[in-house]
Amino acid sequence: MVLGGVHGLAAAEPMEVMVGPGIRSHLGKPDASPEPLDRNARGNGTVGALVAMAAYRLPNDVSAGVHGSVAWRSYSTVELGSMQSTRHDFRTIPVDIGVTVQYTALGRLWVAPWAGAHVTFRRMARTFCYRVPSQDGPWPCITDDPTRDWTATASLGVTAGVNISCFDAHCVAGLVDILQTTDGHYAAVSVGLAYHR
Repeated sequence: MVLGGVHGLAAAEPMEVMVGPGIRSHLGKPDASPEPLDRNARGNGTVGALVAMAAYRLPNDVSAGVHGSVAWRSYSTVELGSMQSTRHDFRTIPVDIGVTVQYTALGRLWVAPWAGAHVTFRRMARTFCYRVPSQDGPWPCITDDPTRDWTATASLGVTAGVNISCFDAHCVAGLVDILQTTDGHYAAVSVGLAYHR
């Protein structure tokens, strides 16, 4: 039933679609911050991600199309003094988009190497607090307008998965997405579930 449903869709539907959430483990920093990557900190080393693919089916169980993924990283740094403190809050969003060629085996196993661009968007907000000697209670604070920047480099990766359960040709699949930037500064692995047809 599973194999027949998948091949039946291939004959009727020229487009192949895969999209699903996952858990990403940052193997390197997704930005150029001087702070080390703390893989055990919330929002820093292991975060949520989204992986997607849309491709046109070709003969011989091959599809060609586009691959995309997005994740995030957030962290803060604090400088404390006896009369003042400064807190920087960072939020980084790494985005990958590229071209992919997927090969399907046995109607349910698929692997899709891809190549494209890795774009990193970063937002930083600074909060400055100071002590007023003549006053007790919380320190007054000033928050600056956030600053934003972005960088881009090339990236390579591979997405692989297996269709776990299918109804007609609409499947729930397990997936693994591995990526590496060509400058060697960032790498990540995402594992999750996806809708695949």
